[in-house]
Amino acid sequence: MRMLLLLTAVAVINVAFADNHLTWKLNSAASQLSFDSSKNTTIQETHRFRQLTGSVKQSGDIVVQVDLMSVDTRIPIRDQRMREILFKMAPSAQVFATVDMALVTAMATGQKLTLELSGRLSLNGKMSSLPLSVELQRLSDQSLQVSTGGSLDVAEYGYLPGIEALRQIAGLKTISTRVPYQLKLLFDKAEP
Repeated sequence: MRMLLLLTAVAVINVAFADNHLTWKLNSAASQLSFDSSKNTTIQETHRFRQLTGSVKQSGDIVVQVDLMSVDTRIPIRDQRMREILFKMAPSAQVFATVDMALVTAMATGQKLTLELSGRLSLNGKMSSLPLSVELQRLSDQSLQVSTGGSLDVAEYGYLPGIEALRQIAGLKTISTRVPYQLKLLFDKAEP
């Protein structure tokens, strides 16, 4: 009888905490966050962050963490300066959103779905709303691709003094604080 009660209690606890279990885990090697910079008004370059982690819980809660120290501009001295001047005080950023998991579960392989999500961005100590127009594509039973893009004014997150310091070091006339970005994520179904 005690064993039956114990098994029942374990089952109830598992159900109660099921929403905290991961259903999808970010495939970091196949995911990318790229961003554009603009200097001297006409010169645009595309860069990326190499380290991303993330997950989607059964509740639909999504979190993606970006290691800002993994910045890759393809110019090592510029990467070092960005780490030391821009990102040293707050070396990571997080994006939060919630998706209706019933929609994800109902998707057939190959199907695409566009959703408008109310995201949040934690960057350099500031949390703000981040509207996201997200395209989902079910690649297989085990994988889901998520794509979105937009633009941020990083001056709103306290980066203007750092950008000005970088501008002076590089001898540039201007560096735009408007930063377009593209986020392409691959989530793999988590092991039960």
